[in-house]
Amino acid sequence: MVGYNQLFLIAVMPTILTFTFYWSWGLVFTLLDYTGWLSKYKVQPDKNHPPSSSKIVNAIKVVLFNQLVVGAPLAMFVYEFAKLVTGRDFHTDEGLRNVPPISTFALQLLSMFVAREFIYYYIHK
Repeated sequence: MVGYNQLFLIAVMPTILTFTFYWSWGLVFTLLDYTGWLSKYKVQPDKNHPPSSSKIVNAIKVVLFNQLVVGAPLAMFVYEFAKLVTGRDFHTDEGLRNVPPISTFALQLLSMFVAREFIYYYIHK
């Protein structure tokens, strides 16, 4: 049992969950695309049907690199950076047991939605 290990709860577990859900759904959609079950709904039915094995292998390599070489270390960095910025030791039980009020949570969630939309817009501009 992990208990209250903040490193595991803040950095490792989200990485594992992201990895698991991404590959689970990715496998489902890849199989649907590869078998042609949903080909009548494709916008460009003549393109990449079925997808070549080399393209799938290349995509898998890129995604694994991004998740393992970029994503996992970045999660660890963000954890350490949050400790540095907040000045809190996340390894204490107090960090997990003190839940902020719902108003604080709602304000932070709203601000993150707004920030994400601006960032997404400027990245894809």
